[in-house]
Amino acid sequence: MTTIAKITNPERRRDWLVVFGTDEVQLVSPIPQLASLPGLDGSQVVYMADLTKLDADQRGRLITFIAARFHVPADVVARDLDTVGLPILGGDVTIISNDIGLVLSSVDDDVDAWRELTAADLEDEEETHAA
Repeated sequence: MTTIAKITNPERRRDWLVVFGTDEVQLVSPIPQLASLPGLDGSQVVYMADLTKLDADQRGRLITFIAARFHVPADVVARDLDTVGLPILGGDVTIISNDIGLVLSSVDDDVDAWRELTAADLEDEEETHAA
């Protein structure tokens, strides 16, 4: 399953293109979280970037970017990045996901029943409605 954040904020998009070389970043989950972020008041809705999907160059540029933006030594950012993670502001992105479980759970509470359906079950259902 893949969930992607596509940046929609023009200013942040420029940053993403420099850091990631793209306007899309894979996420750990399509489910947002609340987080307190430096420079922003109150809790913010965020998605967490999947840092394991970054290549070495992207990770290096990310560390350099965070260090410069928040005036933190790059070695500290590098040391703490996996622990702290990379929150992405929910209001700045569109989420794209092929997590079928999430999709089905939004329309039916019994996701397990959906997962147990077979092609034969679906054919039987079509025949029932056709009759």
